[in-house]
Amino acid sequence: MKQVLVDVRLYAVKNSKTNKQVENLILKGIPWKFYAARKAYEYSRNILEKCWPEGEKVILKCANTSYLYARFVIKGRWLKAEENIAKDGNSSYLYAKHVIKGRFQKFEDSCLSKAGSHNLYRYARYIIKGRWEKAEKYIKADLESSLCYAIYCLKGRWKSQERKIEIAIAKNGWVRISSHKYILQYVASVMKKRWKAIEPIILGDNISISEYMKFLQGEDKLEFHNKIILDAMRDDDFAWQARGSKTWIKLNPDFSRKSVV
Repeated sequence: MKQVLVDVRLYAVKNSKTNKQVENLILKGIPWKFYAARKAYEYSRNILEKCWPEGEKVILKCANTSYLYARFVIKGRWLKAEENIAKDGNSSYLYAKHVIKGRFQKFEDSCLSKAGSHNLYRYARYIIKGRWEKAEKYIKADLESSLCYAIYCLKGRWKSQERKIEIAIAKNGWVRISSHKYILQYVASVMKKRWKAIEPIILGDNISISEYMKFLQGEDKLEFHNKIILDAMRDDDFAWQARGSKTWIKLNPDFSRKSVV
């Protein structure tokens, strides 16, 4: 028997399609609006298996549950909720992708500064499928999103006056390992040449070193290999940062200079 948790004190059972006690609890007895919105959506989808007009006023209090209600219960646009959904970047992106299956104008006309850089980048890449100039100043606020935007939307480098993004990345002594793949993609598909300023960051991860070495050719590859060796030999207060280089050397003991000239 399918069940959905409504409250720690009460279960709504699928066969109880007219359970007024459950409905009253959702509508009036749960003080946390986001939790109540989630339970109203779950009750309509899993128990009633249809729209629940009385519960919609509760669902509307949360942008994410409004999107879920539109997608899985209404199975189409919910015009009444769109103004609320447009205030949340993640919900707007998902609503555009899965419900509208196209551009969500109310979101594009909303206050984009609060939408989140990653959500704006995803919307540009997967919904607009290209450049979105209006959102660019907000996308640039996050290094990873700005890299991805350049790779997949601009398909080239930012304009010269905006290349401070590259400087900011290069000056950042520590970058999430998950961001390394975007840095490497940026080098390979956008810059299309060696990026010396980023190499101290690359040296911190042996997998990134390997991928970067695959991109380099000739003297550039030889010079970077020498950098790896020097970095691995570090014996100072920050020697822990050289663990990527040390690991790479252990995994590549037979690397030969002949392979780079």
